[in-house]
Amino acid sequence: MIKKIFIFISFIFILIIGLWHIVISNELLHNIVKNYLKSKNLELECKGFHKGLFYKLNIDQIKIKKNKNTLFFCQNFSIYLN
Repeated sequence: MIKKIFIFISFIFILIIGLWHIVISNELLHNIVKNYLKSKNLELECKGFHKGLFYKLNIDQIKIKKNKNTLFFCQNFSIYLN
């Protein structure tokens, strides 16, 4: 019985991690953020956008601009999604 519970819990864990890495692509996340900022008349520039384990996003360089003026600039940006 304990073996079956362990297998079930392992399956759920692998399913959740698999959804993050396979179903939700880097491009999808990037486009969601970019389109949101575009609706607010802001422009997003990202270099090195990639996902880490357990819902972590890493961006090597991020710029947010309005009318070609840089409003926000950050290097080595990391965020965890809850």
